[in-house]
Amino acid sequence: MGRNAARVLLAVGILAMAGRSAMAEETSYVDTHMHLHPVGLDAVMGQGGARGAGMRASDGDRYMGRGHLPGRRGLRGPRGGGTVQAPAKRSDGPSNASGDIASGLAQAADNLVAKMDREGVARALIVLVPSRWGTSEEVERYTRSAVARHPDRLQLMAGGEVLNAMIQETSPKAVTEAMVRSFEDRAEAVIAGGATGFGEMISYHLCMTKGHNFQSAAADHPLFLRLAEVAARRNVPIDLHMEAIETAMPLPERLGRSCDDNPSSLEATVPALERLLAHERRARIVWQHIGWDNTGQMTPALMQRLLKAHPNLYLSFRVVEIPEHARGALSMPNRIVDEQGRITAAWRAVIDSFPDRVMIGADEFVSPSDATARLARSFDATWSILGQLPSDAARQVGGENAARVYRLK
Repeated sequence: MGRNAARVLLAVGILAMAGRSAMAEETSYVDTHMHLHPVGLDAVMGQGGARGAGMRASDGDRYMGRGHLPGRRGLRGPRGGGTVQAPAKRSDGPSNASGDIASGLAQAADNLVAKMDREGVARALIVLVPSRWGTSEEVERYTRSAVARHPDRLQLMAGGEVLNAMIQETSPKAVTEAMVRSFEDRAEAVIAGGATGFGEMISYHLCMTKGHNFQSAAADHPLFLRLAEVAARRNVPIDLHMEAIETAMPLPERLGRSCDDNPSSLEATVPALERLLAHERRARIVWQHIGWDNTGQMTPALMQRLLKAHPNLYLSFRVVEIPEHARGALSMPNRIVDEQGRITAAWRAVIDSFPDRVMIGADEFVSPSDATARLARSFDATWSILGQLPSDAARQVGGENAARVYRLK
């Protein structure tokens, strides 16, 4: 991003913050998609690698691998069955590893609440994803404890740390009744444990850099369909991570250069999503990361069509300050904002047409070192769009829709 564009975006953000503050007493703003990280993405992915962040490389691997999801560079499963890997090997690490992780997540939760206070955001939903720094039970336990430090500000979306693997490592044709029962039992346990909904569930995840990963499982996989049934029965939403691919396409050249784990051609994802939405209309599906387009097919026109056709689909907007896969905001297609940080006319039309179906989900990883973090920053830029909306739309997009969809009290 050029210096002048950055200054304009900063100015827009300041004005937006002022607008949010003016409405703070009327609306409880909600971020539907945030992460806690025990050490930070800069430590394990960038800024010269783990050593460049002042950590031993083995420390970064011990905590979280080299990304927010485990590497899946093993065997590819059958179509629709996702990518398959052997269980990730974890370093034993020092004897106080668990304490370090718990402490790191606790500090991350405190930092997130401080960030929310600065932006006028009342609540945030913390989502879980597969991680290398512990078993699925440890991931949930440590994160749940950190979230519990701020019960009036943070709530947990869970299941992503365990249900994703069950879906992606099972070919649709190999699903048995016993598997379905086991999956349903695990899903029920997630909600019985106090989770607000299921997240982050992954249908199509592209690898963005070395050490990241490619993951896929069609949205109409039998276990996804059963998850929708459970979500409807328990009256909770599903947070979905999925690249927008309406028609199959070759892998964009930049993604081939940045990571060799991606397939050479990308399968269509939207048809399966539509089948999932139609399978159980009572299941509320929140498509996260709208505005973070890696394929060029996440168009406002597509979103308009899907929202019109499927009343149980909701969108959560994200604005990345510096896109992970390229330098400069202008290299990303279909971004929510233009180079001046203003909402584009096409995306504004989506909001105007469906003001009760759009939410905010910044998708930023907050860590103990949040003040100096640089990678994948999106919280401030995402929330800057709210101040550009009329007050009624800002209240809906900023909080009322999330409170209704996620049943926040």
